[in-house]
Amino acid sequence: MKLQKLMSMGVLPGVAVEVTQTYPSYVFKIGHTQIAVDREIAKDIFLRLRPEKPDFY
Repeated sequence: MKLQKLMSMGVLPGVAVEVTQTYPSYVFKIGHTQIAVDREIAKDIFLRLRPEKPDFY
């Protein structure tokens, strides 16, 4: 049930997700969409950090 809910909100494997808030609820930015979830759902989301790009090349 949780997996289906996450997928319907756009949380899919390989999609870039930005965590914008962790209290009182967790807020994620996916593309141009922000979603808020409670701790119970947020604990099932696993993120892989990717290295930051330098500001210059």
